[in-house]
Amino acid sequence: MTNPPPYGYAPVAPPAPRPPLTRRQRRGAFVAGAVALLLLQLGFTVAVFPVVFVGVVLLAFTITNSLASRPADASSWDRFWVDTHIDPAPWIPWLIAVAVAGILIMVLAVLVSGWILRAHGVSRPRGVTWSGIGIGIVGQWIVGGILGVIANLASLGLQQISGGIGSLGGGAAIVAIGSLVAAIPVGALTWWWMAHAFRAPAAAAAAPLGQSA
Repeated sequence: MTNPPPYGYAPVAPPAPRPPLTRRQRRGAFVAGAVALLLLQLGFTVAVFPVVFVGVVLLAFTITNSLASRPADASSWDRFWVDTHIDPAPWIPWLIAVAVAGILIMVLAVLVSGWILRAHGVSRPRGVTWSGIGIGIVGQWIVGGILGVIANLASLGLQQISGGIGSLGGGAAIVAIGSLVAAIPVGALTWWWMAHAFRAPAAAAAAPLGQSA
């Protein structure tokens, strides 16, 4: 005979069992994560490109003025564009368009993740998507740090061969391409982990596919 619960305390029901992910749900989580994080990384790279481009121009401007021992004023800006034979006006709309395109790609990544997860009957696709994005970004930071070390070592090697801007460009290319490639396994594993964490109880799992929130 069991003892009654203490006065004022209601008995706590045990949590409902949650069955493991089905093969279809696992496949959907893997695909959604790989595609979504790859698109996010691609969109971020595209959106940041205008900022990097402006940074390179400012660096070139600073180096040019330093070598010429000129003050960084309005006239030096005009002289810089004349000396480099570059007209900045046509570049501005393109840089804005590239940044907007990168943002749209990142928005598409979120939508595609939700579509794939719903199509495969994964519970709480929005929760899986946003938590996967947060954890996936952290994973990409770690991967980016490792790639940064590799890129620095590669830049030193390229500097011995070509030197100058070529070594910097080679290192940047390693980080950019490596981050895109790494986004596929990082995203797949992260989305699978979150789909497992958000899987529905047995009663909800028996509902038709795509009906969970």
